[in-house]
Amino acid sequence: MPPHFVLKSYGTVESTNDIAKGLIEDPVLANDRESIYVVCAKSQTKGRGRLGREWVSPEGNLYASFLLRQPTLVIAQMPQLSFVAAIAVGKAIETFSSENINLQYKWPNDVIVNGKKVGGILVESDFQETSRSTTCIVGIGVNLIEAPQKALFPAGCLKEEIQKLVTVDDFLPVLCKQFWHFYTLWLEQGFLPIRDEWLKRAYALGSEISLRAPHEENGTLVGLNEVGALILKTEAGPEKLIHTGEITNT
Repeated sequence: MPPHFVLKSYGTVESTNDIAKGLIEDPVLANDRESIYVVCAKSQTKGRGRLGREWVSPEGNLYASFLLRQPTLVIAQMPQLSFVAAIAVGKAIETFSSENINLQYKWPNDVIVNGKKVGGILVESDFQETSRSTTCIVGIGVNLIEAPQKALFPAGCLKEEIQKLVTVDDFLPVLCKQFWHFYTLWLEQGFLPIRDEWLKRAYALGSEISLRAPHEENGTLVGLNEVGALILKTEAGPEKLIHTGEITNT
């Protein structure tokens, strides 16, 4: 593993995010706030994505949760870590793929390759008053060798989409290196450089989209604002800021 990371490996677990939550009160970890602890499992029986949806978790894919503890973390900024993590996943994928890969980031937390979802992010936070810092868990799932047959958005895996077998042992160190780069960039310079990098590969940018946010919204995706909200241009009038929801159609 790269510097700054401590890996905790497991076999089959219910959820890597839940394991990471259990580490928050670990007395051994209490005095080590500089390291990022990474919980990685071979499979999950109760893996979850956004909105409590099931994340199908067969052995061979990546299931990792990053435990972040920094005094400078602010709860209101936590959703921005979805963009940080998505870019890290994208950069890691590029390491193993050809230059002409069609890699995109789908708001707010998905990684798309060749029009298929290969990765997703789940950010969960818990303010620890006694520790005077915000604790955040960034769960990352990447379909390396297998994709679910049934999904709301077409799903794929790297084995099929980049025609290369990438193992967890191959992918995780590269992901950690990229995550550290963009996480420290975010801590030091804020969200704007993250936003600019994300927008370079934004899914459906400039296109007509439908959103569930939570009510149905339609318009043109024109960008992100300075905190990560989606900017939607509607026919009815001024631009709208969408802070939560998902793209359902293009």
